[in-house]
Amino acid sequence: MGVYFMRFTQFLSISAFVITTTALSGIEAHAAGFYVQEVSSSSAGAANAGAAAMPRDASVIFHNPSAITHLDGAQFNGAVHALYTHTELVDEGSTTGLTGDGGNPGGLKILPNLYAAAPIGMDGKLWAGVGTTTPFGLGPDYDNGFFGSILVTEAELSVIDVTPSIAYQINDYLSVGASAILQYAELKYDFLLSGTTPTGVDADDYATGFKISATLTPSDDLTIGAQYRSRTNLDFKGDIGVAGTNGDASGTLNLPDIATLGVSYKVDDQLTVMGGVEWFGWNNTDVAVIENNVTVDLPVSFLYENTLNVSLGGEYEYNDTWTLRAGYQYDETPTTLEARSPLNPDGNRHWFAVGATQTVDDQWSLDYGLTYIDIANGNINRDLGGGATVVGRAQDAYAVIGTFGVNYKF
Repeated sequence: MGVYFMRFTQFLSISAFVITTTALSGIEAHAAGFYVQEVSSSSAGAANAGAAAMPRDASVIFHNPSAITHLDGAQFNGAVHALYTHTELVDEGSTTGLTGDGGNPGGLKILPNLYAAAPIGMDGKLWAGVGTTTPFGLGPDYDNGFFGSILVTEAELSVIDVTPSIAYQINDYLSVGASAILQYAELKYDFLLSGTTPTGVDADDYATGFKISATLTPSDDLTIGAQYRSRTNLDFKGDIGVAGTNGDASGTLNLPDIATLGVSYKVDDQLTVMGGVEWFGWNNTDVAVIENNVTVDLPVSFLYENTLNVSLGGEYEYNDTWTLRAGYQYDETPTTLEARSPLNPDGNRHWFAVGATQTVDDQWSLDYGLTYIDIANGNINRDLGGGATVVGRAQDAYAVIGTFGVNYKF
């Protein structure tokens, strides 16, 4: 147990550094709202279908920490996701005095995640693990003269979670687990106040939360995993600059609680089918007000609604070296018509994913994944008062994600 504790301490320090330095370079949300689903290299290849019921490697900590009791010994998992997004915004009669289309606010971003898990006692029934991920983020960056600059010219929201976890196998059928969420978030938000005055906010905060989970295996072929992730509340504090005048700024952003259910069924020795559903409590993300001592308080309206996503996938053990997988996900947007904005011009999403795991030897394996996400068009119609309106359309939106992961068993 002492050796594993030292390894976890070292892993926690290294992973927090790697994730922080990478994530704070700016990321873009690749799930509805600004939730980021790129958290597992193996689950990515199946569009995260049934991820809470698929303990392939230590990355299952994100979707269901109780499932680490089903892993084959102590192990490490690390992954890199390369994400490219494209969106076109078309002005349809805005009255901000600007007419530029803003270009593609997305582009290429890199997103890492790291995990480790190991048995720590009680004849292998008690396990510990840790994960470091970036589960929420935004990163739109518009060209000069963008018609929606009164709402945003550039924004970076980076949320980093470290989740120390514990799990216990009660009997052959049931395991339970829990994680602490240690969260750090950084926000940079630039826009043109009243459509003409450059304004920037730079703030950060820490928050805590928790996850509780369970894994049920009523038979050798059927696995059911469930998790509840608590809401976290970020009370940002930082600076605001308005046309060269600096001051203090603060504001609250509520991130949703999430309930996850995954099911997997082993049809035969080679084929497994998976499905899942997730509920998001986005209605907690309402209006974030930027309070400051330089200008009037500035409301940022999200007015999100609660959502569901559903997924279905399959996994096929082709031989001792290759395991193949594919999946589909329907991801519902929380964005409402009255609040959609260039900050996050979101729409319902259809995910199509393929992937594979290559087993190199008894210790090493490699994960590969490729995902295409089709994002529905969405109208923008914001009346900001004083005769200023932002009216447009987000169209031709899509995302492409390439994933590479490494697994090592101690």
